[in-house]
Amino acid sequence: MKKNSFKYSCPQGFTLLELVVTILLVGLLSTVTGTVIGNIAEGYIIVKENNRIAQKAHLAIYRLVNELTHITQVTWGKNEEIQFVSRFNNLKNSRVYFQRDQLCMDDYVLVNNVDSFQIQYLKGPDSFRDNVFRNMVWEENWSKDSTAIRFSLVLRSDYFIRNYEFKNIIVYPRFLTRDYQ
Repeated sequence: MKKNSFKYSCPQGFTLLELVVTILLVGLLSTVTGTVIGNIAEGYIIVKENNRIAQKAHLAIYRLVNELTHITQVTWGKNEEIQFVSRFNNLKNSRVYFQRDQLCMDDYVLVNNVDSFQIQYLKGPDSFRDNVFRNMVWEENWSKDSTAIRFSLVLRSDYFIRNYEFKNIIVYPRFLTRDYQ
């Protein structure tokens, strides 16, 4: 019988080829795993930021809608601010205005990181009563003929270049007293 002439010189070690292949596989696996974990972390940050901005916007819009719905009198209104008396705020004079990057009510900040805030006023008859919704005329200033308020709010993100737009929110004041002299 012939003995096998091929013997391992070091039966407990690895060859260079085995080591290189192992290192390449571990590197490839760690690269793929790192990319997946990075994408998951980025997705989590985006969702967290979206939720934060949505909550800030929801609170500010909810407060504005409540205030504007309960208006009893409008002192004056312009494109980026309105002064009024509201039943929601104990019939005291209130002012909503856009200043620098903040939307404020009286001296309190409703929401920051505001890119733009615009108010428009519906001139003419009540669109629900007279069924003229398509022919509405929106103006930049409040007049004694105004019947509704429309506002838009654009918020900036702290972490992303994206803006969050909340457009054409229409409020019909329920308790508005008119002076038709």
